[in-house]
Amino acid sequence: MANDVVVIISTYNGGRNIIRQLDSIFSQDGVNVSVFIRDDHSTDNTISAIEEYKQKYGYKIDIIKGENEGYAKSFLDALRDAPLASYYAFSDQDDVWAKEKLIKCIKEFEHNEI
Repeated sequence: MANDVVVIISTYNGGRNIIRQLDSIFSQDGVNVSVFIRDDHSTDNTISAIEEYKQKYGYKIDIIKGENEGYAKSFLDALRDAPLASYYAFSDQDDVWAKEKLIKCIKEFEHNEI
């Protein structure tokens, strides 16, 4: 569990961008990554795109569907409901991460830990 990271995403009508972000998350070097998504009541193809992606690649993705409550509360609810992990990271649905983003963050955190 040393480098287990749960990436928390709140989605809302992000079907156009979410696959690129998931690709970048699951391409991370040096970490065991899973994704916990709380959908904030999308009306586009966001949920179906995520479910298709999960089926196609078999990646560890948990998704809960909620009522629209805005991104701040949605992220807080997702953090509350996320599984236990060594580390947590937050992502917007339209980000694209460099392959070493999470391991660099972990190393920096561990280096500066009190």
